[in-house]
Amino acid sequence: MLSALQQQIIEFIRAAAKRYGFPILEYATRKSWTALKRMHAEYAHAQANRQRSSRGPETESELWEITQEEFEEALRELRRLDGPEGFAEMFFD
Repeated sequence: MLSALQQQIIEFIRAAAKRYGFPILEYATRKSWTALKRMHAEYAHAQANRQRSSRGPETESELWEITQEEFEEALRELRRLDGPEGFAEMFFD
């Protein structure tokens, strides 16, 4: 069973992969954390706007406040739970 944070990471990676058209997981391991956080800021802003329009004001996503180390730890846990091949398939179904 995945934690809420890990589920948010999966949701973000899927959305970013669709929007930017490349494997965000590879990008995250090769590019700067600042670039990944900037991409998440765009995603979180759009998601918050959708939620506000349907349910009223929402708090920011927990993912917005995690550190690079916490993000990487969650990704390692996902890989451990599902294995490398299954892990990649989770994002690009």
